[in-house]
Amino acid sequence: MLNSHQIAAELQKLGFVLDKDNARIKGLLHPATQTRVYVKTSAAGHPVSKAPLVIHPDNLNRCQDIDATGVRSGEKFHNSNLTGYPKTLHTGANPITHGLDIDVPTTAALQQLLTLLMGTESNDIYGDIQAADQQLDGLDETTREQVIDARRGQGIFRAELEKAWDTRCCVTGVKQSALLRASHIKPWRYSSNRERLDPNNGLLLMASLDAAFDAGLISFRDDGAIQLSPQLKPADALPAGIHNDLAISKPLSSAQQHFLQYHRDHIFRN
Repeated sequence: MLNSHQIAAELQKLGFVLDKDNARIKGLLHPATQTRVYVKTSAAGHPVSKAPLVIHPDNLNRCQDIDATGVRSGEKFHNSNLTGYPKTLHTGANPITHGLDIDVPTTAALQQLLTLLMGTESNDIYGDIQAADQQLDGLDETTREQVIDARRGQGIFRAELEKAWDTRCCVTGVKQSALLRASHIKPWRYSSNRERLDPNNGLLLMASLDAAFDAGLISFRDDGAIQLSPQLKPADALPAGIHNDLAISKPLSSAQQHFLQYHRDHIFRN
């Protein structure tokens, strides 16, 4: 396994720069993608060998993808110096920033992990939350965390969607939880705080459908039938399991239809 000093050296070779240097944690930022990670260190400056890399907790629901790169995801790691990472309650009375710590066996595994992280939505999630800072400031801490969790596809928002759809993809019926995403119909960044938590503004979709829906490459009519964008090529759609015969499995409420109208008008690439 690589220790924290070895990981920090490899990160700097890959273009990361040291921008946080605290006694027990060091932050490194990739300027081009704004990807931020942390490496642990001891108070005496000695390297840490156990789960020395800390990544953004938005990746907690992607542990299978992360482990597939060859690293081993660990547990939530709490430290007040994880600047830019979200806060949660831990052992004290006040929320504290936290991340997901990682064991890294080789430099090749580290490079594969970074390719995954720097090409995923985690930076978009962080950017959306930062952009909504003023909207979130007026909320009490509990509601604020619920709204932020909703952007990550977690928390109460996901739980309500799992309840509504029996923890199955609302289109295909796939029920493996790790393959499902709690997707906002009207994107989180454009929604009010009330809409961000409204389960009527959500669909439980398998990952490929979620990605296509967020990108506006598919949408759904009021009767639940799928719509395919002209920009979605059949050569790409069919291997992803996307075709014209798909439909949402249950009748949609008027509130869900309202949000889908927004998606068709503003997100769908018609």
